[in-house]
Amino acid sequence: MSCTRFDIVGGSEAGTKLMNVCQRPWSLCENLGATESIITACAVMTHANMLKEDRLKVGITDGFIRISCGIEDSGDLIKALEVALEQI
Repeated sequence: MSCTRFDIVGGSEAGTKLMNVCQRPWSLCENLGATESIITACAVMTHANMLKEDRLKVGITDGFIRISCGIEDSGDLIKALEVALEQI
């Protein structure tokens, strides 16, 4: 399993949309303790209770997307993410 992050152009609105349109095998989740692959827009989920100024101090931008790849087929994960990104 691996975890990475990227910033999506369009901020939290684009991040929320990406989470909502991303299909299986991706799951929408706030925790990293499972074997399935997850996608999280941190500004509206894990760090939603923080002021924007405080989030930015710790590197969480409005478009900050965290993905954790689980045990699913990597080709399936890539394809599902590509399809979702095309909708943003």
